[in-house]
Amino acid sequence: MYKDNNKINIESLIFSPLLGLILGIVAEYYSLFSLLFMIFIVLIACVIFVVLIRFLTLKILINIVLLWAFFIVGVFAFEYNNCKWKKIYNNLSGEKLDLVVRVIDKKVDLEGRIKEVLIAKIVKINKQKNIELGGFSVDIKLYLLNRTKLLVGDIVLFPNIFIKNNKLINISGNPSFIKYLNKERIVSVVFLYNPVYKLINRPYLCFKRWLWELRLNISYKIQKNFSLLTKNYFKLIFLGDKQGDSRDLRLIFNQWGLAHYLARAGLHIVLFILIWIFLLAFLPIHLVIKRILLLIICSILFILSWVSVPFARAFWVFLLMEIGHLLNRQVNFLYLLMLICCFMLICNPMQLFFLDFQLTFVLTFALAML
Repeated sequence: MYKDNNKINIESLIFSPLLGLILGIVAEYYSLFSLLFMIFIVLIACVIFVVLIRFLTLKILINIVLLWAFFIVGVFAFEYNNCKWKKIYNNLSGEKLDLVVRVIDKKVDLEGRIKEVLIAKIVKINKQKNIELGGFSVDIKLYLLNRTKLLVGDIVLFPNIFIKNNKLINISGNPSFIKYLNKERIVSVVFLYNPVYKLINRPYLCFKRWLWELRLNISYKIQKNFSLLTKNYFKLIFLGDKQGDSRDLRLIFNQWGLAHYLARAGLHIVLFILIWIFLLAFLPIHLVIKRILLLIICSILFILSWVSVPFARAFWVFLLMEIGHLLNRQVNFLYLLMLICCFMLICNPMQLFFLDFQLTFVLTFALAML
């Protein structure tokens, strides 16, 4: 039925799924085809594929199937995420609403007039507007000029929250901010001068609140026991926390052309791993135990850190590679990198159009192929 002259290996199947997924997302983002036309193209391609199947090698056959399959996945992944967010965003824009939210993050001890920043997941919207979330998770970001007693995990009612229509206030017509909100699944950024709220429920046990309090305690201990410069270095490099980032520190790094070292990237977790590999080398224990300890330590760092796309990419690649070594399985770095890239794009296709995602994966693929 087909020519089987080439041996199939994992390297020959790495880029077809990723290329198909990217092409599907790009095609849907720029609205190159309507959904019906897309289905028509796929059917035509299937007919051509059936006609030519006898002339194809097994490797080409599998690559074509993977390319088309992930192209369709990319189209529907972007269509689902983008349409859901846009529908909610358009319904909320320009409305004054009573929002029931769950606090998922809180930043305190900020400089300037802003005293707190809350990132909250919208749980419910007032019924009189007849707006439903449809099971799609969206957040709202609140800048507060007065301190509150709210904690992470609290379910809170914020009455009369006005959701601005960002398209109307964007004079330049630059859609980058709208794209950013879409990527972050945030429907609006709201400034509250005198926040009025009602605490509905505070769960007795909440893992996110425990994690937030742990991060806060670590930050306070670092601030208490280290100098300002050491504190900023530690929080930037090891925790990825830019809250205490001083302008003087960034100015020094800019003068020497080293500002990229302050950005949360895979380099930081590599540095962290190398330090612990060096320290664990002094312990007279089995290599498997050392690998398990290293996995646990790096997982703790990931949980306690402010995660970015490059940092997440480096961590998941390291995690999968170490698990493969522990299970005595063959590990292919490019294959794992492709899997992680595909997974992140399917979960949030809008990331493809942002520089942090593009640079971290393009450069890593390029270095791995040298």
